[in-house]
Amino acid sequence: MSAIGVRRIVAFGAVTGAPGVTTVVGATSAAWRSGSGVGRPLVWEADPAGGVLQQVINPGGEAGLVTVAGVARREGLVHGRVLEYAGQLVGGVPVVTAPLHPGQAKAALEELAPLWGAAETGPVPWLVDIGRIDPSVPLPHGVWGCADALVLVTRGDRHALLYGALIARRASERGLPVVVAVVGDCPESDREILRALGGSGVVRLPWDPFTAAVLRGQWAGGLRTRRALLGGRFAGEPRRQDYPLVAAASGVARELERLLGIAEVDSPAPLTVGPLAVRGGS
Repeated sequence: MSAIGVRRIVAFGAVTGAPGVTTVVGATSAAWRSGSGVGRPLVWEADPAGGVLQQVINPGGEAGLVTVAGVARREGLVHGRVLEYAGQLVGGVPVVTAPLHPGQAKAALEELAPLWGAAETGPVPWLVDIGRIDPSVPLPHGVWGCADALVLVTRGDRHALLYGALIARRASERGLPVVVAVVGDCPESDREILRALGGSGVVRLPWDPFTAAVLRGQWAGGLRTRRALLGGRFAGEPRRQDYPLVAAASGVARELERLLGIAEVDSPAPLTVGPLAVRGGS
């Protein structure tokens, strides 16, 4: 499949007080089925409040988002070029990291805002973490203007779902389909959630601090109990079943495949744990 002219962008945003969006985005990329040689979807840290993954991948280096913004001013947003400045998380998840400082992140995102609409994302979509969403802002993030879908990350309590309904309403005003990702326990049925939020689908994700730590590159310390339970498989290649959040996030990936009209292809490659790679560009 040719990547020229293809644009598929999925925004991932959160209700205030919801668990980390970045973790859900990373789990979805890790769970994605990709054809041979295509790779996993590119994750973007595009939260105006700043990012956290740069400190894991390349502490002290320049965040990929800043570099990409400078390059994109001249060349536009093209998948192959963007990948040159992406780092890599465990499981081969590529990520464009945002600077830790909110001021720097906002400046880079302002430069990128008019460029998302003409982006060429390639055969798999870009998964863009836009952080917390304020439903009172008409267009809270530049990605909203061109995204093909929104994954709304929320807790399962009624207050969070009511707040999420406000965000979902704003998305529906511009015809943006919404997949609701509910993290942790929720007493409401899927039907009740869809009736309240008007989404295209509901996916339930477990509260899984262990997998979240793995995806953030923090698995090496403070997790001795779980490591013992896994029988020391960190020395080899742990199976996908070892990571409940990634297994459940495959449901998000399937919903997005359906919404974006992406044909089902190969089975997902197993999520493996190894040393983090530093950023690809300089």
